[in-house]
Amino acid sequence: MFREPVSGDDISNQSAHGWYLAIYLHVYVFFGVNLGLQLFVGIVVNNFNAHKPDHSALLTISQKRWTDLIQRISLTRPIKQPPEPRHSHFRLILYKMVVSKYYRHVSTASILLNSLTFVIPWSEEADLETATRVMMSLSIVISVYFILQEVCLKMLAFGPVKYFHSWRNTLDFLLGLFSVAYIISALLYLIKPETIKIHSVTDFAVVLAVFKCFTILGKYSIMQNLSITVAQTIFKIVPLIGVFLATILSYAFAAIVLFSDVRTGEEFNFSIVNFNGIFVTLALIVRVMTGEDWHHLLRDAMVQEPFCSEADGNCGNQPAALIWFISYYVLVTFIFLNIIVAVVLENFSIFYNEDDTELNHALVSDFKQKWHHFDKNATGFISASKIKLFLRMLRLQRLYTYQPVENGLKERRPCNNVLSDALLIREMAEELNKDQ
Repeated sequence: MFREPVSGDDISNQSAHGWYLAIYLHVYVFFGVNLGLQLFVGIVVNNFNAHKPDHSALLTISQKRWTDLIQRISLTRPIKQPPEPRHSHFRLILYKMVVSKYYRHVSTASILLNSLTFVIPWSEEADLETATRVMMSLSIVISVYFILQEVCLKMLAFGPVKYFHSWRNTLDFLLGLFSVAYIISALLYLIKPETIKIHSVTDFAVVLAVFKCFTILGKYSIMQNLSITVAQTIFKIVPLIGVFLATILSYAFAAIVLFSDVRTGEEFNFSIVNFNGIFVTLALIVRVMTGEDWHHLLRDAMVQEPFCSEADGNCGNQPAALIWFISYYVLVTFIFLNIIVAVVLENFSIFYNEDDTELNHALVSDFKQKWHHFDKNATGFISASKIKLFLRMLRLQRLYTYQPVENGLKERRPCNNVLSDALLIREMAEELNKDQ
């Protein structure tokens, strides 16, 4: 109705009835897609959650809080941070600097600034040559700063041996070595452009910038928790992922049988947009999964005479195309992907659920900080002789309260019984002396 060519005499007649067509489209999109389809997907996701193998839907509220607490504890990891070098005042200053949050913020900002140098394409063309040299020079400066900040200063603060105890520092060291190679290649291009190709330098810089961006995941606890949550979620939904991949392969083989001989059209071509091979088909159905112009592919798969030849066998199949594309889009895009996202969000919300006052995110962070005093190497274990002192530190934490101050804010202050409990203070001092 909307795609038929209209002559000049009929334009006024069509425009006179266009208002109710526009209303129809908006009403259909709102009720049919935004409400109807989303409600259907929500019901499917809820049924999936209700029939999980752990039978969590049958638990009481208290039991559900307990299982969430266990999962939240399983996501917690000890802090991997070398002890303070108190024997050297200079290294102690460097240590406090590199472990501060502002140091992480500056490092993150430098990595993001390095990524922004690729906003302008690096090219040897006359109109982009000057900008390319400026951006490449800025990238070299940022790479030198990365080496100094993430390798040299941290190695001086932590020591050469303890620096490599963390896998993040090891990754930063490897990126520092590659950054040295990139700096040499970029300087060679800036000094003698004929010695190295611009495409080689650009590809090297882009790959290095991508890996540097991944290091941001290890700098912040929220990013670490997200990575751990995603990893644990993948292991939990391995059967679902298996069904998901089997469904994609089934649709890929069906598409090869149904549409491999269809002639080229608006989207179909003989290069990469076709169903003539398994790898090309998988790439194409992933594109359909994202919703990119899948309706154009549907129209090409439904082509009929006179735009094709039944004798040559290059016409489409209208019923098969409608069933294949619509069922695939609804099943994979709206159901499978939403179920996977729902499981990830559920696991991520467990860790950041502040409704549970018994173990919120602030208490977990404080527990990790206190645990780090007894477990410097982040092994997850402490000696039995230190448990008593550790529990006393946690007890001292519970004696702190939040008291109202000006402007309606709250300030964390110790109760009077903390200072008046001389026995507690004396026993903690004695245990500290024993530990030393």
